[in-house]
Amino acid sequence: MYQSVPHCTSTVSVISSTKEVAASLMHPGLKVKIVACTLLLVGVAFTVSRYSGSSSNGDLKNYAVPYPWEAVLQLAPDGSKIYQEWRYEDAPSVRRLPARFTTNRVDLFSYPKVVQQMTYALPGTKYLCNGPEGNIYVWKSDADIQADLLSADGYNVFNLDCRDELANSLVAFIVVMDMNGEIVSVHMPHTRAESVSMYNTQTVLFSCTGGEGAFLWNWQEDTVQKLPFLADAHTLVYRHSDNKFYGLFLDDGKSATTIAVAFDGDTGDYSWAYEPPAEFTRINMVTVSGEFAYVSSRAGNCLQKVDLKTSEIVWTLGSHLSDFHFFDSEGNFYDANKRLRNTIKQNQVETLFGTFQRQHKFQHLRDDFYSLFDNNFCSGGKFCNPDSSRMVVIHLDAAAYTATEVFSWPTGDQSMIYGGADVLPSGNVLGNSYHKAIYPTNAEYMFHANIWEVTRAGAVAWRVSFKGLNPWDPTDTSSTYSHSLKPTDEAPVGWTIYSVERFYKKPVAANLCVKSSVPNARSLQLTVFNTMRSQDDVPGSLYLYNKADQSLLAKTDFKFQKSFFPVDVTVDVPESNVGADLVLMIVNTWQDGQMVQAGKLGALFPCDSIATNPRFV
Repeated sequence: MYQSVPHCTSTVSVISSTKEVAASLMHPGLKVKIVACTLLLVGVAFTVSRYSGSSSNGDLKNYAVPYPWEAVLQLAPDGSKIYQEWRYEDAPSVRRLPARFTTNRVDLFSYPKVVQQMTYALPGTKYLCNGPEGNIYVWKSDADIQADLLSADGYNVFNLDCRDELANSLVAFIVVMDMNGEIVSVHMPHTRAESVSMYNTQTVLFSCTGGEGAFLWNWQEDTVQKLPFLADAHTLVYRHSDNKFYGLFLDDGKSATTIAVAFDGDTGDYSWAYEPPAEFTRINMVTVSGEFAYVSSRAGNCLQKVDLKTSEIVWTLGSHLSDFHFFDSEGNFYDANKRLRNTIKQNQVETLFGTFQRQHKFQHLRDDFYSLFDNNFCSGGKFCNPDSSRMVVIHLDAAAYTATEVFSWPTGDQSMIYGGADVLPSGNVLGNSYHKAIYPTNAEYMFHANIWEVTRAGAVAWRVSFKGLNPWDPTDTSSTYSHSLKPTDEAPVGWTIYSVERFYKKPVAANLCVKSSVPNARSLQLTVFNTMRSQDDVPGSLYLYNKADQSLLAKTDFKFQKSFFPVDVTVDVPESNVGADLVLMIVNTWQDGQMVQAGKLGALFPCDSIATNPRFV
């Protein structure tokens, strides 16, 4: 559909580049002096490549040149360490590890493509971002991850970028990681990406900041295709049924989070647009289902259901204009007739409405289930209450106009921005967070970013944490420092992750059992999940084979639920093969197949007698 394109070789003028290079070089501890003003006055008409290295290293990018709107000259500090003058609370006293776990340490900086990038990076980038060694820590409980799944060989994809103390991105990666924390594949985008999603099992969809474009990256073949439109980096998803990409208009190159739009997959033209009322801007997530889009407004603390034909708002979930009453995870009631006024969590910062504030990744999972990351962040650079940011799943009763939190897990981190909460095939929930400050000598809070997988009961099943250097002074390995531009500013510094997605190479199965629908008739039943989350239910097929002669006995067509919710599929066993060894094959629309050895019917349990893992149903 799309033509492969080489990596960008665009140029920037010396007026911005000299300022930016000066900023990248003049960090604490570097013995480099550049008279930037003199350089700026020299009217030399030449250009410099945005990406360093020779033509044979076209994939290596010079992120020490920030984006044009961030080209601010930073003079060398006078020796004072401003981050040490700020006041910090004590680190929380929590333990966030699986009850029983295995561990692993992974070195991001030994992965070949990362080594190449750092080799060609400017000194400022190396100084702030290249270390420490063994910076990825992994804790995992295999039993909690697998639960009742027949296999759980999952992969995780996320953006990972390093920013200086001015919150300028210096280097960025999109990373595919296995469940042991080992890095499987890495892509270096033109500029940093934010949210990532899956286009198909082999392909990651993302949009770069700064108007650099939207792309499809085949993580197995490491090839990139550029899409025929420009989109904001906060959110971009693809729906196969109508061949459209849903995201946000790129406005001024910064954070054009005001207009949701659908781009045609072939032409890049937009066929639908929605501009919300002024108080519901800062859109950071768009999901779709059927004839409706679901638009997450961070400024409005809500999700809006919008008609794709008329662009009219059908309902609002959250905020003081909510159409739904709320019950939080502790059973507290928030009355929509009283504008969801929050009398449960008293706060002196601002008047609160509902159970969550300044959320990220508020998304449609199914018509009766939605999930979000509650940043719990209010105005004035303060959190709304002493609680941490949360991963939340909500059950919606549209007929009764009530919304109930059915899952709420406090991360222990106070994350001003970013985060997510995705339901997994096991029923666990996947998300990410970071704490507002870094405590280098504290084993729990010395990390720049965390990825979590949590069971329905709130137990940590998997944790991946990323350690980084102090962006104000990388030689200082003991002082507490802010994870943002300043303690009251939400712009993060150091290493950051915007969101994370789980996918699998093959369809996932659980709960193989025998189902007797009528006397003397036998069927096999299997709970199935697709390889990835999507924006519509994707076709699949379940095949039944005789293992001995490999003959096809039966086939059932079905659709995978788009958000890893369970689908029970049955296939009838011919009477002549009731005593045979049987094999099942699950196949999705991209011909990814998973084989399940069923064996003989007599050795399987009846469906009504097997125990299943708790799921959202």
